[in-house]
Amino acid sequence: MKKKLLALTLALAMSLPLVACGEDAPSSTTGNNASSSASTGDPIIMKVAGTFNDESFMGIYLHEYFKPYVDEHSNGRISVEIYTNSVLGSDRELVEGMQMNTIQAAVSPVNVIANFNMPKLNAISMPYLFQSREDAYEQLDGEFGAYMAEGLPETVGIRSLRWGESAIRCLSSNVRPILTPADCKGQKFRVMEAAIDMAIIEALGGSPTPMAFNELYTGLQQGTVDGQDNGLVMTYSMKFHEVQKYYTVSEQYFLANGFIVSEIFWQSLPDDLKQVVQDGADYAMEKGREIVVQQEAEFTPIMEEAGMEITYLTDEQKAAFKEATSTVWDRIDELVQDEKAIEMAETLYAR
Repeated sequence: MKKKLLALTLALAMSLPLVACGEDAPSSTTGNNASSSASTGDPIIMKVAGTFNDESFMGIYLHEYFKPYVDEHSNGRISVEIYTNSVLGSDRELVEGMQMNTIQAAVSPVNVIANFNMPKLNAISMPYLFQSREDAYEQLDGEFGAYMAEGLPETVGIRSLRWGESAIRCLSSNVRPILTPADCKGQKFRVMEAAIDMAIIEALGGSPTPMAFNELYTGLQQGTVDGQDNGLVMTYSMKFHEVQKYYTVSEQYFLANGFIVSEIFWQSLPDDLKQVVQDGADYAMEKGREIVVQQEAEFTPIMEEAGMEITYLTDEQKAAFKEATSTVWDRIDELVQDEKAIEMAETLYAR
């Protein structure tokens, strides 16, 4: 009898720490959802992240438009926290954070999202796909953009609320002005770790060099890379013009980004708060489209006064870049891997 009582006591004692550990263990997938906040009466924390800085048009529309809109229209039920400058990680790490709901939303470039088993998103970044910035907005707001967003919740665990602009990608260099594709030969250009970016630089004759965005300034300064392929606003706001001599408005492709939310977070919200977040994303992205044009006009003379030589290609010069990157279109089956996306992109390109 004593032996049975001792065994029962030991078994009970051994089980207590396991119960305690189970109660105290945090859950990365449920710690920031509506149901847990509703039970405590606390606001729902919505962490929104990006790799850009606060002075860029993306930083501005998050701070000045998205956050105030959601904070106000949710009546304090959602509290938006914004983390820029890569403080929560690289673009890839932000997507991984949204998959686990440790980050609730981010403004993410489509080329990075494409790496998460969504190659059809590469269709958006095919070279010289759109005829203008306004054309890109029209297509991304329409059937083309809607199809690109399909499958993200099921495949990646994220949802695109709205497509926006990251940049119309152009080339900068410390070696020489880039007036023809031949001027890219022998130069190392920093690119995102994305197949489409590397394919475009290779087609132009350069050497694509993947590098984290928050390491790029130092990389340019130290000569680890010779150039980069960001838009004018990003080149200025990240101060790349301080460590680059030449900038060419080559406009080889339009890099879209998405206002992306964690699907776990999204499904935890009641319908009225889903609408608030959706409306806030639409409002912010629309404002962003206005701000980027304003900043381009504002920053261009500042960059030139600082000593950067900015070159605008003639139609004939740009045609040479379009011809050089036509080899990327020869690889569209490999890069996009989706028949409908390929057909839609080829139709747009052929206009």
